[in-house]
Amino acid sequence: MSEKRKEVRYIAQKFANAILADASPYVISTDGLQALNAFLDELLFILIDTAKGLETSRIKVSVYQTFPTALGKNSIVEAELEAKSYIDMGGKDTNNHMGNSGQSGTSSIFNADSDETRVEQVFEQFRAKCQYYSKLGERLGSPAGNPNNVVVVPTLIAIYVTAVLEHVAEYVLQAASTIADRQDHADMVTVREVYVALQEDRQIESIFETMILKSQLQKRFRNSLIMPGTGSRRK
Repeated sequence: MSEKRKEVRYIAQKFANAILADASPYVISTDGLQALNAFLDELLFILIDTAKGLETSRIKVSVYQTFPTALGKNSIVEAELEAKSYIDMGGKDTNNHMGNSGQSGTSSIFNADSDETRVEQVFEQFRAKCQYYSKLGERLGSPAGNPNNVVVVPTLIAIYVTAVLEHVAEYVLQAASTIADRQDHADMVTVREVYVALQEDRQIESIFETMILKSQLQKRFRNSLIMPGTGSRRK
């Protein structure tokens, strides 16, 4: 994944604020929201890169490998509920994607190690569809993805993965609000609180450690007078 990323918005500010309002007096700043969405974007790439395929069985394994904790388990529960709801409402393109029957249509297995172009194509389609289907977003993407992209990501799989991203986003927001509680000056969740939450939370820190976003935020705060997580100035 390139260090230069598009601005994405899986989570909109009003929905992030609503989640925070359930347990805290905070709202999220613009830079805090950007950091959260950048984290979700890189997480999406990691999940696809790890899954190496578009069946829910592969996505599920990828989620468990990425989050071998309660966060992973609960994300899968939410994803399967959303997938079931989609099917119960007569959703299309569901053949084979929920089962273990191997490949179907354009959802073939791909080798992320030898086909970087293929991974990027799959990622771009997921990126568009997940932004569109996110219940916490603003329908910014596209239900069809990029029409010039040869890869077709089935709607069911996009909804499944979107539900995982939504659950992780809610978890990160709650963790960030806890960090804000430790700051005597905090009146909102900023990029600083999001960064510290990603860095300190036991269920997230290991995957965050591998991300480009981690190094970017580290560089941002390296010259800051205020050290993330301390609320105090460097001496």
